[in-house]
Amino acid sequence: MKEIEKAILNEIIFLRIQSLSDTQVKLILEQHILKGLINASRLSPNSNEVE
Repeated sequence: MKEIEKAILNEIIFLRIQSLSDTQVKLILEQHILKGLINASRLSPNSNEVE
């Protein structure tokens, strides 16, 4: 299993232990994913820029 998959499963388990509903877990994971995508897009060079 890839490290990212392990991290996601661990996060799901952690959130479920806190008695969050499936919907709450889904929304929190979506927020984490969106934040990660935003951060990744800031780190990568913009392919639309003309040098």
